[in-house]
Amino acid sequence: MPLLSAVILNYRTGRTAWKCVEALCKQTIADKMEILIVDNHSDDDSIGYLQNRVRAAREAGTTNIRIIETPANCGFGAGNSVGIRYALGEYLLII
Repeated sequence: MPLLSAVILNYRTGRTAWKCVEALCKQTIADKMEILIVDNHSDDDSIGYLQNRVRAAREAGTTNIRIIETPANCGFGAGNSVGIRYALGEYLLII
C-alpha cells in the first residue's frame, strides 16, 4: 500500500502532466507513492502520449503510475474525484 497517492488531472496538457510525473518520480518518497493521471476526456493527443510514456516507464521498471480515462470531461472537481476513488495511499495529493 502506498504512503501517498498523487492525482494529476489532465485535459489537453499531456506533456505538462508528464513533466509533473517526472518531478514526482524524483522525490525522496517516490518509492512510497502511486501516481494517478486522470485524463478528463482530452480530445487531443494527450492520452496516446501519456500511454506511451507510462509504457516506457514500466519497461524501465517504474510501476507506480496509472492512467484513468473519464468517458466525458466532467470538470475539475469531478475529475479529481475519479482519481480519488482509485487512490490507495494513506495520504492524498491533488495536483
